Amino acid sequence: MTRSIYQSIKQQGNQMKENSIDVDRNQTISVHLKNEYKKVKKYY
Repeated sequence: MTRSIYQSIKQQGNQMKENSIDVDRNQTISVHLKNEYKKVKKYY
């Protein structure tokens, strides 16, 4: 019984780690796009 609880907690922890990695990736992509947009805007 306690083992299955531990297993599910561990699984949730891994899920949260994966989610935060995805969030970080998305943030860096959006920052990069904003910077590119600023560069392009200067030319026009």
